[in-house]
Amino acid sequence: MRRSAGDVALALDVLAGPDDADAVAYNLACRDRVTRSESFRVLVLDLIRWCRPRASVRSASRNVAERLSKLGTKSAPSPLLPDLNFVASTFGQLLCR
Repeated sequence: MRRSAGDVALALDVLAGPDDADAVAYNLACRDRVTRSESFRVLVLDLIRWCRPRASVRSASRNVAERLSKLGTKSAPSPLLPDLNFVASTFGQLLCR
């Protein structure tokens, strides 16, 4: 969890950077940095049939989602998200073959 958009940007810079200081071919071209919380979109997956976290975990994730919402982030289901129950079922069938 980060306190600000700047913290997130710093964490992503560290994670996305090269492993080697001499990475000559390394080039990370990103669009302009986002500096406001209102510019972020958040997806919270708290109810998936095949992965049922404890009530305390669901409650904590909902609290985080509410706090992010109060900061201005957008939280809405994405039409791009596949049916995770179908994906899990298909993956299970592939493993059993």
